[in-house]
Amino acid sequence: MPVSASVGSAFKKVGGVVVGTFYGAFLAGPVRGAHDLGTRGADGLAEAFGGGTVAKAAGYPIGAFAGGFAGGFIGMVNGAANGIVYGMKDPFSQKNLSLDGEFHDYDVLDFDFE
Repeated sequence: MPVSASVGSAFKKVGGVVVGTFYGAFLAGPVRGAHDLGTRGADGLAEAFGGGTVAKAAGYPIGAFAGGFAGGFIGMVNGAANGIVYGMKDPFSQKNLSLDGEFHDYDVLDFDFE
């Protein structure tokens, strides 16, 4: 392999790690993570409170806030991990930038890097 090709590949991988880690940790990961766990928290807490109207009135806002806060933090960690792992494997891909799949199908607790 020519030296220029290996240098170009190295720059692409380093760029993928840097851009993917920043974008995943500070933009895509926290937003998608907060949405994911916020939705799960709101639904789960409303059901845990009994599922009635009063339970939903209390469970949705509390669950969304607590789940959203936790999801944002976990999404930051997951986004940074995606940026590092996929920055080396597949630089500047959707997985590298934590943008794979549909927005509402994001699983913030999935740390399986294939």
